[in-house]
Amino acid sequence: MRKATIQEYRDRYNSLTTNEERFALITELYNLVHSRTRQTTEQFYTVGEKGASRQKLNDRAINLIEEFNNDPNKKPTDAEKQVLAQFSGFGGGLIDKTTGQKGSVYEYYTPKPIAEGVWDCLQGLGFSGGKILDPSAGTGIFGATAPLNAAVDAVELSSLSGRVSQLVNDGPGYNTTISNFEKVAAKTRDNVYDAVVTNVPFGAVADRGANRMDDSRYQDDPLEVYFILRSLEKLKPNGLAAFIVPMRCVSGKGGKPEELRTKATMMAEFVGAYRLPSGTFSTASTDTATDVIFFRKFSDETAEKIAELREQKPELLSEAKIQWETFIEGKYFDSYEGKKYVLSEFVAKDPTKFRDVDKVISNADLNDLREILRTRKLPKSRINWELLETSETTPIVYNEGDTINHAGCALVMRNGVWVQLAKKSED
Repeated sequence: MRKATIQEYRDRYNSLTTNEERFALITELYNLVHSRTRQTTEQFYTVGEKGASRQKLNDRAINLIEEFNNDPNKKPTDAEKQVLAQFSGFGGGLIDKTTGQKGSVYEYYTPKPIAEGVWDCLQGLGFSGGKILDPSAGTGIFGATAPLNAAVDAVELSSLSGRVSQLVNDGPGYNTTISNFEKVAAKTRDNVYDAVVTNVPFGAVADRGANRMDDSRYQDDPLEVYFILRSLEKLKPNGLAAFIVPMRCVSGKGGKPEELRTKATMMAEFVGAYRLPSGTFSTASTDTATDVIFFRKFSDETAEKIAELREQKPELLSEAKIQWETFIEGKYFDSYEGKKYVLSEFVAKDPTKFRDVDKVISNADLNDLREILRTRKLPKSRINWELLETSETTPIVYNEGDTINHAGCALVMRNGVWVQLAKKSED
């Protein structure tokens, strides 16, 4: 059916004689526009429960997922979305009722206040909209808490978590793909996203299994290394990235951790990092301490200069702090700059205790941590741009009327949000 043009709506409005009729037409127009914008979904996510309550909430969500899978035409209500969004994976040894297997101790999802705090940081660094990628999306918390000027591509390996993200979030401006990231990355062009934000999975090369063969890049690297480096390649020049990572990514000495930092900072400026307390992910019964690390991808001009110096004067890369030795050598949080971004007290593991781990102890709750992320601003660029003979990398900015392509649709920026354009047959 052909839909009315803007002029036809104007003519209709001018022909109306009562306020009630005009209000009804305005409501119709509002609903039409609203149906083509990304919907707010963060309200469905809450801070996760602990212990036995998690298992019950997971089972309720799985029952709903099965209902929707059996009836593809059924759409979730807001109440059902809230049930679905309480799914928290099987970290901490919970039972997956669909397989009967226990979950990994390393499977944990980002608490909502932390996701909100990461977005506060990204906006403070200049993010003002565009296409974003979450390559390890879980149930979609980073996409759900993203500002409405973000068009979200979420990728998730787990069919359960990915289905939650689809049912709760998918629509104009939000698309969830259930797949391993390697397969998606191999089919996606580089330099297409304005921001990347994710809680990266971590583990050895063996933990990637056969998935690593789906992409020719970084096949012999551990999970976290693959996700970080491949995500940076998908980022546009000047784009921003935020990764929740195991502490070794920032502080590990030598080997793969140092190689990761070296390769990453050839593509993007290390902006800074926060060390989160142990217990941040305690809903998954883990004391794992993690870091949030931020990068800004170099502009084309700077990338060309770096490539030139790498061949001709590699020592200038250290002198200009592209390859900042403090960060490369894993000493960031020991430095004067880095110490204030340790959001608690660091306690090294006790080698005499079985399976003891490094801890970062704090009395701050999750909302306190969000406030710290929002207010404890990351440092200004430490790169010597004059020595590089290039300009400092500036944020990507979208203006009213700009368009992007997302999930096969054209989106236009209107009043600070992306609006999906009608297809030609609907004009």
